[in-house]
Amino acid sequence: MGLHKTAVTTGVPDLDRLLGGGVFIGDNVVWYDEEGLLASVFSLNLIRVSVETRKYIIYVSVDRSPKNLLERLGKMADSPYLIILDCFTHGLGESSDVFLDFYKRKKAERKCRLVCVEEPRNMDRLSEAFYGIHRKLAGDVRFVFESLTGMQSL
Repeated sequence: MGLHKTAVTTGVPDLDRLLGGGVFIGDNVVWYDEEGLLASVFSLNLIRVSVETRKYIIYVSVDRSPKNLLERLGKMADSPYLIILDCFTHGLGESSDVFLDFYKRKKAERKCRLVCVEEPRNMDRLSEAFYGIHRKLAGDVRFVFESLTGMQSL
């Protein structure tokens, strides 16, 4: 009795074709990116197709301020299916007032959920935030970890 694997589109039809129908639930995909390359195009397409098909996606941000990330995501930030776990503000952003002020200002009408992790260097707190969100979601949930190098530097 073989296991049935469910294919999920990457949002890039030619890549799906090369991968034999997309990626499969449970697969981990790591894009090795050097400065100046465009690997983020793949994660942006996964986010786009996820919100379009009403699938939850948790984006763990370690290298971008929330303001910068929301600008980059554009209309995709207007989806309740997008959840951003902000590990930047209290991580590489060093709790700077410049980044903390983002949370104090009146928030624009965005439907995405933005969760600021106060101690991203504490693995227990980070795991608690991540799994606390994940366990409340139904169906297949997709994840984007913005930068494994950035996470390692925390």
